[in-house]
Amino acid sequence: MKDKLKEEAKAYSMCDEYFVLLDSSKRDLVKLYMTQPNECMSNGFPSLDLLENHFNDEEIRKMGVYISQDLENLLCNQQVYVFNNCTGSINVEFDIKKAIYPMLYIGHGSNLKITINNSKTPIYVFDTATISLSVKGNGKATVIRYNKNNYECKPEEIKNGNIKIRDIDG
Repeated sequence: MKDKLKEEAKAYSMCDEYFVLLDSSKRDLVKLYMTQPNECMSNGFPSLDLLENHFNDEEIRKMGVYISQDLENLLCNQQVYVFNNCTGSINVEFDIKKAIYPMLYIGHGSNLKITINNSKTPIYVFDTATISLSVKGNGKATVIRYNKNNYECKPEEIKNGNIKIRDIDG
């Protein structure tokens, strides 16, 4: 797994600072991935194949990384969530005890219905991922779409909320 990861990292031109960390444990690799999900996902790194074959397990899901899952009303209330090739629905809530507004990163063709409940949530959308978005209560969402010219990603459902859309090319 680590050889394949290093091969992909070289192709993606990963900087030396992070490349040396690729010999870490699987759990530490996921922590590293979650510190820079927008950088990794906007470059398609790691590949969906590598994610599915080596990082698609319950331990990784508990850390907030979901790969090729059909989700049904998954509650998102921790800091960072990454979804790759996922379908279904998720509910985002502000955790008042921890004072955490969740951030969502959605890529690799995911198709998710997202409900934001009283949370201020940035949603980063990559490659061919699509979302349907509903905001309730005092919720707010900012949808950041990467490489808009390479795909079309439009919230299909915008109800009862304050939603902003930002496009990032490149």
